[in-house]
Amino acid sequence: MANVDFKEFILEPRSELKRQFFDLLHKNQLQCLEMLIRKNADYVHQDPDPFINFRNPKMKAILDQLPCSHPDDVECAIFEQISIKFNRIANLLFSSTPPVNERLDDSFDDIMNYTNLLKTYRQMNPR
Repeated sequence: MANVDFKEFILEPRSELKRQFFDLLHKNQLQCLEMLIRKNADYVHQDPDPFINFRNPKMKAILDQLPCSHPDDVECAIFEQISIKFNRIANLLFSSTPPVNERLDDSFDDIMNYTNLLKTYRQMNPR
């Protein structure tokens, strides 16, 4: 996969709509990365394993009650978090209930980050 120089890419001639589209995609990715870094510091603290929360016994106990029969508990734990976020988004999008604790956009960002975490974990732990 070729590396894309974002600065060069955004300078290429294109319609204003495409420029806005790619600018927003880039902004969203940077915001998600910043949030992931902050949350990682809160959740993982000084542990060298960035996936430690998905390995902990409390998460294992939760997963044992769920219908996930995947051999990798970390993958299953991350996937369950994605499922929870998808359910939250569906409930908020398709009902008249307004969000109470966090914005809908926060859940979109969480899904992006959990998906990236899952992809990264699989890259670091190939089968």
